Amino acid sequence: MAPTSGSCASRDSPIVLLTGYDLFRTYSTNSSKEVVEQLGKIGIDNIDLRTEIFPVEYAEVKRRSQELFEEHHPLLTIHCGMHSQARAVVLEQEARNSGYDAADVQGRLPERNCCVSCPAPEFLSTGLNLEAIVSQVCKSISVPVHISRDAGNYLCEFIYYCSLSRCRRTLFVHLPIISSEFTLECLVDALKKIVIFAVAQCSRQSENSQQTP
Repeated sequence: MAPTSGSCASRDSPIVLLTGYDLFRTYSTNSSKEVVEQLGKIGIDNIDLRTEIFPVEYAEVKRRSQELFEEHHPLLTIHCGMHSQARAVVLEQEARNSGYDAADVQGRLPERNCCVSCPAPEFLSTGLNLEAIVSQVCKSISVPVHISRDAGNYLCEFIYYCSLSRCRRTLFVHLPIISSEFTLECLVDALKKIVIFAVAQCSRQSENSQQTP
C-alpha cells in the first residue's frame, strides 16, 4: 500500500496519488524520488497524499499504476520524473502511445513498443488547464515553471499515457536535477504548489459536472 501523508488530512480530504521514479541509467540520485518522498513526509494540509516510488520498469509501472488507481480512486494523479537537461520545472501537456524503443533498467521493452494495445489514440492530453496552473504557481515560487508537449518517449511518458487512458485528471511533472540552483527545498515547494492548484482545479471541475443536469 502506498504510504499516506503526514499532513492534517481528514476522511473528506481529496486523495492525490503522487509518484516518482527510482534510479536509472548512470544517475546516482533521482530528484523525483527525493522530492516526492520529502513532500510525502511533510504533507499538505487538507489533501490526502498517497505516494509511491516506481522502479524504472515498463511492466511493473503499468501493473502497479493500475493497481494504485483502483485501490485509492484519487481525485488527481500526479506522476513525477527527473529530466537531466531541464532548466525549469516542466508540466507535460500530453503523452503518446507508441514508439517506446528504449529499454528499461531490466533491458526490457513494452509489448509492441506501446503503452496500450491498439486501436488507441496516438496522443492523450491532460484534462487540466496547465496555463492556469503555471500562472498561479509562478506567483509564489522562486523557480521557473514551463509547459512541454514532449515527455521523452521513455518511462515518464509511458506512465503518463497509461494513466491518462484511465483518467484525464492526471499530470506529469518533470523535475530538474537537484543542485544549488534547484535545491530540494525549492523543488518540494514547487511541487506542493502544483498539487494545491491542480487539486483546486479538479475540485471545481468535479463540482461543475455534478451540477450539470
